[in-house]
Amino acid sequence: QILNPEGLKPIYLKGTAHLLSGLYPDIAERMLSDIDFLLEENDARKAWELLKKSSYFQQIKFGESNFEGFRHLPALIKDDEVASVEIHTRLFDDLLNEKLNFSHLNSESYSLPTQNAFAPSVKHQILHNILNAQNNDQAAKEPKVLLRNYYDLLLLSQMEDSLKVVKESGMDFDLMNNYIALAADILDYPPSVTFEKTSAGTKYVEKARWIWEHPKKANKKGKISFLRIRLYRYVSQFLLLFIDARVRKRIFKSLGNKDYRKAHWAMYKKWFS
Repeated sequence: QILNPEGLKPIYLKGTAHLLSGLYPDIAERMLSDIDFLLEENDARKAWELLKKSSYFQQIKFGESNFEGFRHLPALIKDDEVASVEIHTRLFDDLLNEKLNFSHLNSESYSLPTQNAFAPSVKHQILHNILNAQNNDQAAKEPKVLLRNYYDLLLLSQMEDSLKVVKESGMDFDLMNNYIALAADILDYPPSVTFEKTSAGTKYVEKARWIWEHPKKANKKGKISFLRIRLYRYVSQFLLLFIDARVRKRIFKSLGNKDYRKAHWAMYKKWFS
């Protein structure tokens, strides 16, 4: 109602798209905390301003002006509404964005029952389900049990063969096949969740099981992994600071904001307190 009159037609993502498209036999099967949708980068700022004029506001105060720095803008909330809103400009922060982005999703999106509301094709929903977990949630490096995601994949796979989708995508097969293998293992191998039995997939499932069976050792390993990832992030951002004006602007604004520094320190407290 807010965006359509201004010519903006967002593509809804993840749980929001699943709920609006009727994926679940009962809507109580899927909980969510935010409404995710995707727009072209030029339209994202316009959508942001329109929502703010409609009484949405930014709960976390840092990052408002850093629209170029992240795959989605800071979440907006509104009094008496049950979910926050995240406006995405891209699905991934790295080279994957070249292989799956707004242009790809828009070319195969379909209209939802709600007027001028759109969802990605089932194929693209499957790819986003897998790659969001493996890439954005870092599950490719340290296997995570994501029951909600696996259940979504189960239902999507009943509509389209997930293994076929993965093979035809031309993207990293092992990374995606490993995810499906673990999902199938957790769900007790339902017929619709098909994958190829590979040595990489077997090792990935075994690694997940090792984490469950050795929680103390896994926690110690997780701390080391967290520090390694943070170190990589600091070094890469430091180097980009000298060659990318957008990164430079984001870093200086973030470091000068006490809310950002507090949230950053909270990551360390979570792991080491």
